[in-house]
Amino acid sequence: MRTVLLIVVASAALLAGCGNASPCHRWCSWQQQCLNSGLDVESCASSCEARDEGSADHQNRAEACADCLDGKVCTEATSSCASLCLFL
Repeated sequence: MRTVLLIVVASAALLAGCGNASPCHRWCSWQQQCLNSGLDVESCASSCEARDEGSADHQNRAEACADCLDGKVCTEATSSCASLCLFL
């Protein structure tokens, strides 16, 4: 129980700290935290933001994904945000 609480608190703190970051950066930070600890967040965010520049649709999907991830722990976000975040 203590481990679960620690994970919840750490996840909330990490996501709260990303509130001013771009949607792409928030998405990439979440991926690093929850899916791939070796992910280069800056490189991921740069690539995502480059796709944003050419597509309002991509920009909207990135924002919807990041908004969905906000305040959710990894397991909750994985199940509830997958359809929004899958093709970023």
